[in-house]
Amino acid sequence: MNRFGTTKNMKAHFPSQPSHNAFDRSPALLAILDAEFTFINVNRAYAEQAGSSVDDLIGRNYFDLFPDENAEAVFRQVRDTRQPYSAVGQPVDDPRNREMGGTYWDWHLVPIEGASATPGTGHLALTIHDVTEEMLLKRELQYNYETLRSVFEHTSVAVVRTDTNFHLLFANQAYFTLLGSAAGDRVGEVCGSPGELPREFCSAWRQRLRQVAETGDSVTFDFDLPSRTGSDHTYQADVNPEYNPEGTVRSVITFINDITTMKEREEELENLLIEMNHRIKNNLATIEALARVELDVGDKSKAAAIDDIISRINAIGQVHQTLYETRSFSEVAIGPYIRELLDSLLAGAATGPGTYVPRVRAEDLNVSSKVATKLGLMLAELTTNTIKYAACPAGCEISVDVTVADERVTVRYHDGGRGLDPSVRSIADLAAGTGVMILHALAGDLGGTIELDTAELDTAAKPAVFVIRFPTGTQAM
Repeated sequence: MNRFGTTKNMKAHFPSQPSHNAFDRSPALLAILDAEFTFINVNRAYAEQAGSSVDDLIGRNYFDLFPDENAEAVFRQVRDTRQPYSAVGQPVDDPRNREMGGTYWDWHLVPIEGASATPGTGHLALTIHDVTEEMLLKRELQYNYETLRSVFEHTSVAVVRTDTNFHLLFANQAYFTLLGSAAGDRVGEVCGSPGELPREFCSAWRQRLRQVAETGDSVTFDFDLPSRTGSDHTYQADVNPEYNPEGTVRSVITFINDITTMKEREEELENLLIEMNHRIKNNLATIEALARVELDVGDKSKAAAIDDIISRINAIGQVHQTLYETRSFSEVAIGPYIRELLDSLLAGAATGPGTYVPRVRAEDLNVSSKVATKLGLMLAELTTNTIKYAACPAGCEISVDVTVADERVTVRYHDGGRGLDPSVRSIADLAAGTGVMILHALAGDLGGTIELDTAELDTAAKPAVFVIRFPTGTQAM
């Protein structure tokens, strides 16, 4: 039905025409028409909606103002059959409301002279009510409902609603997937019926449902169920009350989430925490042992001994720094680790007699944190020795080369300082200080050896090269 327009003033009188009463004050749009569909009376709301006055509309023919063949056919049918007609939520194209998507109206056309009137005669009462707001609200509610249902149907979390007697009100696809059964129309069935879920779970679930229904408090519990592959999965069920307007529990909604992966991650983190504490304990024991050797056996001043202990602690700390930066909790890439270790050890030595240029060449190799710690301590001993005794000139190069062959790791260390005394032909000829004792002990812990490269010793122009070897199987230590 089209909108309602304006007309010239042509007033007619209906015998029982209301005046300044409920007819005029009604918010609904009201009009009385004769058998030819001429306005006999309209109320103010109708006239205002039409953008006119009451006097301008009275006496004008409805379809002269608002031509509409379909609406006219309806009007004739009501007039001739004396049967009322109603249209609910009918859309109307209103130019003033196009930004809102038009308007919606309920309208009713009712004969008002009784069934005994001659067909084709009598008067009609037209009632029109603007229901745009209600229609838009219903549309929004429908959209929200469809959105929520779509979320429930596509989430991996199983969602199931029951009444307080455990009858199924709603369940999403994930719930039936969990059961290993087709969804179908199962509203009204008792949740946890025999054959649906394992008895152990059903018993625990019904107990929680009853508890929530009686107390109104949410509860959470974990349970295990076998998966289709046969392995157990761990689930967490959150059981929550839903209330009626009186404040009592009317239904219960349960969310069931597969937390197997989360539990596995928790176990991994717990194991990592245990491993970390174990490493800390071992590293502290190593530091204590090195400190005792340095202070009890060494002939250095206390200041020098403390400096050496600090360099060894730094070597251990660098292992954990590398583990943190690479987000690796068990293995260390040997090349980056050695580079960062040398940079750290040499940073405080830049003001000495010479400056140092570290050079590291390493094959792609990962070792355990334990191996990295022991190897780092050995390189710290050698680097500290270079800084103190090699008399390096400006730009002194410290080189570390790591190769892997025949299931053995070889680490070669040399610097650009002065060579060893000509009388030194092997590592056994070095002074039996704490540094040499520590080097031998750490190499033994790796299941390997440390020695001098005798070929390099025979070349007077080249400094001594220390060679550390240990089996690749040590990586698993």
